[in-house]
Amino acid sequence: IDIGDKTPKAFNYYRRPDNVIVGMWKHQISALSSDNGNSWTDLALSKSLSTCGAKIWGQQTENNKYAIVYNHSATKRNRYPLVVMTSIDGHKFDNMLCVHGEVPPVRYYGFAKNPGPAYIRGIYKGNGNPPDNKMWLTYSMSKEDLWVTNVSIPIMGTVDNHVNQNF
Repeated sequence: IDIGDKTPKAFNYYRRPDNVIVGMWKHQISALSSDNGNSWTDLALSKSLSTCGAKIWGQQTENNKYAIVYNHSATKRNRYPLVVMTSIDGHKFDNMLCVHGEVPPVRYYGFAKNPGPAYIRGIYKGNGNPPDNKMWLTYSMSKEDLWVTNVSIPIMGTVDNHVNQNF
């Protein structure tokens, strides 16, 4: 598959239940490895993601499901909203939900400063485990501020009670 002039950057990965490693890079590029990363399938463009070329974060969640967090961009220029999609098998993702939808005004203008959350990263499996059963994410807002948020596990589109916003 032709990935054009895109160079794979910003590697992220997770391991599926069939022991296959799913590798993801910027620009919707992905590949699979069935031998613990020693060899990979050809790079492919993910047709299910619509990004502006920003980083993608994927991980297995505490409830043994999978989540991919990325900037869903219809125009390929903006970096919002920040969304999460979930999967049972780490292969087929659906149930898109908004993680961060509002974008504050840009304070400082400059070249390549697409507004919105970007440069998403979380905690790799085996590199610490927060005790609160949440997926912790950090990202840059319009290349100006760093934000940290958490997503409750299991990831759901509804809540049973009021959100506790004691800051």
